[in-house]
Amino acid sequence: MRWINSLVAVGMLLVSGPLSAAPKVLIVPGEEIRPGESAVWSPLFQACWEEMVKQNGGLIVKVEPENDIIKQLSSFKWKRESVMPENGYKTYVGPADEAFLKKSAEDARQTFGVDLPIEKVVQNPAGVAVMGVLKRDVEYFKHFYRSKAHGLKFKTSSGEEKVVSFFGTAGNASEDFNNCVRVVAYEDGGKSFALSVQGKQNESVVIYLPKGDVSSIQQAIDSYQKLPPMNGEPGKLNDGYIHKKDSIKIPYLNVNADRDFTSALEGQIYYQGSGVPRVMTAAYQSLEMSLHEKGGAVRVKYAGSDAPFGGPIKPKVIEPRKFICDRPFYVFFWKNKEDLPYLAMYVDSLDVMEEFVVPTE
Repeated sequence: MRWINSLVAVGMLLVSGPLSAAPKVLIVPGEEIRPGESAVWSPLFQACWEEMVKQNGGLIVKVEPENDIIKQLSSFKWKRESVMPENGYKTYVGPADEAFLKKSAEDARQTFGVDLPIEKVVQNPAGVAVMGVLKRDVEYFKHFYRSKAHGLKFKTSSGEEKVVSFFGTAGNASEDFNNCVRVVAYEDGGKSFALSVQGKQNESVVIYLPKGDVSSIQQAIDSYQKLPPMNGEPGKLNDGYIHKKDSIKIPYLNVNADRDFTSALEGQIYYQGSGVPRVMTAAYQSLEMSLHEKGGAVRVKYAGSDAPFGGPIKPKVIEPRKFICDRPFYVFFWKNKEDLPYLAMYVDSLDVMEEFVVPTE
């Protein structure tokens, strides 16, 4: 005899714009990324998995046959309440029956305006259903500018090219961003760099082009966290602030993706204190995300003039830098000073970008 488990996770990161393309949704951040393929990961599924394990006794003792993905989920270490955005996510755990599913779906609709895909759950009162929602609106302290006259030629690692729409800043206007955009890294004339754009909700959007080969989102997170501080002289290449004449170009991103994880979580799962194994009958996650020059709608209005970072000293000499995302890069949505982002994406496909079209009068 085997008992069943079902997991459903829905993630929505709203930063503005239409939703269209479908990169690969990752179960764990250590999954290998293939060249020419975009990928996105959120620890929301990890949170749902942990709720299911807790409901079934709290400890998996073995899986037959062995399953590497389940092993990674079981060994994952993080501080969930610190990493996940406050009031921006929720998990639901209970019996896999109609009453629980309908109650959870109604709560998700009322709380987040999200329809949980409860049809993905195999109903069985003896089974456990776990569902989760992540919905976050992010707005930058200062909005970037949309390029209306020119596009950006983006080239994937597989050699595909397209001129895409982008936002950013350049010239003298860049100086206006020096109290809300930090330069975390800048090497090889802009071939590798990292920018942290401060949001109004004590969190940041990180744009990262790592140095060297990085084959997973986990490796990208690790390498980003190991970057040394930028404490150079104002106006120089190693200045930790955006300064006059710096150029920033970031493509618009529009993502709508889902993945059925059921086959990846195959195996009979034995929990401590129970000789009866459980199996996954449904494991599904959908995710919507977009990146925009403004950061989208804001739920809590902000008033005041506080800047997120201290302002820099006026430079005597200006050395222009180029932060151009015209090749594969990473995007992290990160609560300030936490160990993990609550959403991470590797951008390496043209289908997640907007084709540039010169506007007509």
